[in-house]
Order: sequence, then structure tokens, then C-alpha cells
Amino acid sequence: MTHAFDGSDAEGCWVWKVAAMRWSELNLEAGTWELSGDRTKNEEPTLIPLSTLAVSVPQSVPKTNDTFVFPARGNERSHFSGYAKGKKALDGKVNTDGVALENWTLHDLRRTLATNLGRRQVLPHVIEHILNHKAASLTDIGEIYNLYTYVKEKREVLQMWSNHIEWLIKQASEMDALAA
Repeated sequence: MTHAFDGSDAEGCWVWKVAAMRWSELNLEAGTWELSGDRTKNEEPTLIPLSTLAVSVPQSVPKTNDTFVFPARGNERSHFSGYAKGKKALDGKVNTDGVALENWTLHDLRRTLATNLGRRQVLPHVIEHILNHKAASLTDIGEIYNLYTYVKEKREVLQMWSNHIEWLIKQASEMDALAA
């Protein structure tokens, strides 16, 4: 479960998309994850550039299944799906300044990414592409003419976000060490 959340945090993907990640969709050497249209909400295929943190997630998982990166326990033909148990385990660990965060949802991970990218002045259409939304800033005509996929921009932004997450993890580890 932790691995699925790590992938979602780093890339802004739906946790259930990460949990259903297939080895055949990944090119870890190129740092990409390619989803076909039948695996996306908007039915459009998408190429997700993976940050160094996101690449490290499947690299850290023992390959126990030829299909799924995160197979279901005891069922090789399915992927991980124990979100409720995993979320419940995280509930007590998710906090702001030592106060437990209440009523948060898994979708808040995507919202947090989008909000923080906006705060960092990332252009809205790049954020929309990262979230694999039909870009709100484009008109119907713009969607027809602008076929650029913003992979370079998405990679740069997702790496910036990955660096921020890694910095937060380091800060938390240092705080834990001081407290011990």
C-alpha cells in the first residue's frame, strides 16, 4: 500500500491507477509509464513521465508477478485493492504540525499536487495535462489544433515535485532523529 501511495504522491495519479500498474506499461530506463485509453478516465492514452522518486517505487518492489507491479496478496491474476485498510493505517500518520488531519480522502493527494503546483506558478494547462484532464484553458478548436502532449514540461514539473517530497521526507527523518 505504501508503494501505491508513494507513486500517487509523486505523480498525481489516482491511487487505484498506480495499484493496477502493469510491468508492460513501464519503461523504467526511459522513466515513463504509458497508459492506454482503456485505463484512463477520459479514455485518452497518456504518457506519464516518471520522476526519480516515482521510478524508485517499482524498482523497490520485488517482481513476484509478471503482470502487476503491485499484485493482490494470494491472487496473481489481480492487483492490490486494499485501499480502505491502507488508508486507515495512514490516517493516524497524516498530520499538520502534529495535529491529525481528519476527513481526508485519497483524492486529496491529487488536489494537493495541483494546488502546490499552482502555488509554484506552474501553468494551468501543464497541471491539467499532469492530471490527464482535458485542459480547461483550451477551446474545442484548441484541442483539435494543439496536439502537443507537454511531456517535457510534465517531466520537469514532476521532478520538481519529487524533489520537494524527498526534501519533506528528509526533514521528517531529521525531526524524528532529534526527537529520539
